[in-house]
Amino acid sequence: MAQVNFTLVGLGKFGGSLGLALKGYSKQPNAEHQFVVTGYDGTAALIDQALKLGVIDKGERNLSVAVEKADLVFLDLPYDDVESALQLIGNALKAGA
Repeated sequence: MAQVNFTLVGLGKFGGSLGLALKGYSKQPNAEHQFVVTGYDGTAALIDQALKLGVIDKGERNLSVAVEKADLVFLDLPYDDVESALQLIGNALKAGA
């Protein structure tokens, strides 16, 4: 089973649902991948709630730190925030992410 580091940027409905789906998949006995999910959000209460509900394994309030070990990154952000988020994470992403 291969471990995949997955970062959710934004813990809204889409990000939260994806996190739950990945965590559920990882628990299946025949899963080919084990997803380790890190969640980033600017709102601490959303991070706390996501941790409590099992949506994410780790919460992070620093966007660059949240993505630095990620194999895959999913953006659950308002359209107007996507460009600035990509500029912020561009240098923090590992090669091949």
